[in-house]
Amino acid sequence: MQCLRPRSAIATATAAPQWPARSILVVSPFVGGTTNDLIASLVLGLVGKQFSEPFVIENRPGGGGWVGVTSVVHAAPDGYTFLLSS
Repeated sequence: MQCLRPRSAIATATAAPQWPARSILVVSPFVGGTTNDLIASLVLGLVGKQFSEPFVIENRPGGGGWVGVTSVVHAAPDGYTFLLSS
């Protein structure tokens, strides 16, 4: 009788691209100059230095926040567009 042993699987790491490879868009559904916007600018400036890529804040007010939210929903699903909310 033959003893069956499981083959040892060697996991190979695929070369995934480093994230982020370009700037990150952060959409704010509020007008610029608000407390939310100022805090986001300070925090994302520091985070951008950690990632070596800038975080760009784009203010898209209107419709009770709906304009900004809709632009993020329809953005490419590539992980480079975020919604700023409070």
